Amino acid sequence: MSSRSIANVFSGFAVMSTRVPPTLWTPLIHQLTTILHHASVVDIATILWSFAKIDITPDPNLMLLIFTHIRRTSPINQPQPLSYILWAISKLRITVPREISESLEKDFIRLCPYMNPRQSGAAIKAISTISIPSLGLLTAIDTLVVSQINTFDSASFSNLYLGLTKLQHFHPISNETLRILQDHFSKLVDKDKSPNCIQLLIATTRSESYGLEPSNTPLVAQKYSVTTKSKSQLRFEMRSEDLVRLFQMAVTHLNNASIQDVVDVMWCFAKLDQTRHIRPPSLLQSYSKHTVKSPLLPTYSSVPLTVVASIPRETVNTLKQIVENRAEEMDAPQTAVILWALSCTASRPSPAHFSVIYSALSRDRLIPMHIAFVLRAHAKLQQEVPTNLMQQFEQRLLDPSGWSAQAIANMLWSLAVLRHLPNVRAMNALDSMASLMAPEMRPQAIANIFWSFASLDHSPSPSTNLRLMQRLQLNIQGLKFLEAVQVLWAMAVLNLLHLPVVEALWDSVITKIANRSPTENSGEDDVPELTRDSEGNGRIQSQNVTAFALFQLCHVHTMRRLEYPTLPPLSWKTREIEKLSISCFDAQTKVPLSSSMLHLAVCDILTDLHISYKTEVFLEGCGVVDVLIPSQKIVIEIDGPNHYMSNNKLRATGKTLFKRRVIRRLGYHVVAIPYFEWSALPQKNLQRQYLEKLLKQCESSKLIEGIA
Repeated sequence: MSSRSIANVFSGFAVMSTRVPPTLWTPLIHQLTTILHHASVVDIATILWSFAKIDITPDPNLMLLIFTHIRRTSPINQPQPLSYILWAISKLRITVPREISESLEKDFIRLCPYMNPRQSGAAIKAISTISIPSLGLLTAIDTLVVSQINTFDSASFSNLYLGLTKLQHFHPISNETLRILQDHFSKLVDKDKSPNCIQLLIATTRSESYGLEPSNTPLVAQKYSVTTKSKSQLRFEMRSEDLVRLFQMAVTHLNNASIQDVVDVMWCFAKLDQTRHIRPPSLLQSYSKHTVKSPLLPTYSSVPLTVVASIPRETVNTLKQIVENRAEEMDAPQTAVILWALSCTASRPSPAHFSVIYSALSRDRLIPMHIAFVLRAHAKLQQEVPTNLMQQFEQRLLDPSGWSAQAIANMLWSLAVLRHLPNVRAMNALDSMASLMAPEMRPQAIANIFWSFASLDHSPSPSTNLRLMQRLQLNIQGLKFLEAVQVLWAMAVLNLLHLPVVEALWDSVITKIANRSPTENSGEDDVPELTRDSEGNGRIQSQNVTAFALFQLCHVHTMRRLEYPTLPPLSWKTREIEKLSISCFDAQTKVPLSSSMLHLAVCDILTDLHISYKTEVFLEGCGVVDVLIPSQKIVIEIDGPNHYMSNNKLRATGKTLFKRRVIRRLGYHVVAIPYFEWSALPQKNLQRQYLEKLLKQCESSKLIEGIA
């Protein structure tokens, strides 16, 4: 057979979206390698296009022969074959030799004026993933945009936008190009009512950080192997009403769209909807109500709340109904993404939907990123993970391949939120991988890992501690306020307050508070603002989460003073900050607390025993305790289910154990009453005997300590 005949056979299968049978594949490939040196560029392009269309990655040896032949026949003189070759290489994620990518880039620069919009859009998107772009490439694209943008439909514009998004990692896009893109985007939203609007929505609102490719299974995007030269701060502006109308149009086409398009649109809505959960209204008010400033490298930190609020509830409900109706069509990775997206929008799947979700997740082996998605979703929804699924995830931890620093941090955070203590082997694997990947970790990941270890009451190995501390020391200034407080609290729980990094971390936190003023934008929304009232007294303007952070700082300050008296005390810098922190600490007593039935039952028995007590008392340096018997310096802590691991009720959480430790350091004795022991005593006389026994044991321990 000739190369043209082989190309026709492959393209026939590709058009029918059918894989080539193995009995036919082997002889065809063997014959192709024999006659490859006689093949035309058109035939090579058709064969590569067919491979990509039916998602078959050729043997590396065959690709080496193809690249050698492309280089030998260079330059390529026709737009269509070049577009096919670039698209196929990008789709199959084939590693391209540097000289080949440079040759293909030169061919594109020469031929792009002669390409139609579909060819040029696909080529630009493809070349952005296989080439380190030159200034000449950006110049050619600028020229193309200026001269041909009006001919681009939604599909070709989507590819163009995605390509420019990646290319801007290396060279800034000109203001003129951005303005033209912005104008054409608005025109497309007005004119194009076709299903292509789905790709337009995905292209202009998706998040690069999770590697969600519009037409592919959502896998982690390949990282560039070179240092980026620049990151432009230019903005691609979209009117919020354009984005809302585009979203509505996309949803109307989803019933007949591919299942991957359904997943991607739900992802886009989740990223938009997530904004209202992570940005305070005061910040959103500073943005225009009519403009969405979204960088060409898409993020969602600057999307106004009005965008999500303007999307009709009917449209949102339709989207979620389509997701549920088509759930059985999704594979495990797609299901993981959908579950995460639903959790971001605070949408709990129905029991029937959960059943389909768990069935899909158990069918295929998930990569680490998707495992992290599933666990994060359960943590957000406060939904217990099925035992068989959690066992699969813990088993996957024993295989270190494929895990990233972010995936490890996300998994640990999710386990801590769910209060699920992994088995010993899985926990040791997490510890080991955290140590191995410490040099790659971002500040947020470091904070999450420390907090998770503390919450799960797991002391990291010495090597893990050392590597995390070294990374932390280099990134102290990169930690946000709440992240830094989180790390300090975790170090208090893990008995690490003696380390030198603690003082540097503490100074960083206190300095951020001292330097924040109402007129100054520090770039951090969680740092409390110190202001003065009409009488000149300092007061704090903050969200509840920040007040709790200052409450935790007081814990850290107290434990450093009590457990390490020979070390210099941590400095509040100014008396004003100290007073404000203590006032946040004292404010815990003003929070109305609802006593549980168990709590009331314990108090009732203490009354019967004629024991003088106080309930929900504030202890300086500790906070609110459940019951205090002042005459005996005994604190009774009534521990409900949230004080124990969800999969091991005999194991208290790190937070619970830390509070008991603080109470003891303050000179009190702790009597802990686990909910499961109390609930096993149905009669009041048995409960009375149980409580008397605990108090006598406490008195005995006090006597022994006194003799010692």
